[in-house]
Amino acid sequence: MITNSAGEVALKYYLPTGKYISLSATIEYVFVAEANISLCWVKPEHVDRILAIKKTCCGNTHKPMFRYANETEVRRWTNRGGR
Repeated sequence: MITNSAGEVALKYYLPTGKYISLSATIEYVFVAEANISLCWVKPEHVDRILAIKKTCCGNTHKPMFRYANETEVRRWTNRGGR
């Protein structure tokens, strides 16, 4: 689990496109695509709720829509593909 200086956790959306999610009327997150990675910094108390969101795939299977971003993905996203 990668965190930033504010204590927020890096989560990755499964597609390399932007994604908006609303957990309530006052809690919103926008996953921004940079360097083919869609990532967002999420407050720790909201991580479990976001990780619980599933997508329905072929064969009516339910797979996770979000996951923890790894160190390489965070570095690439932060540097916009640079080193």
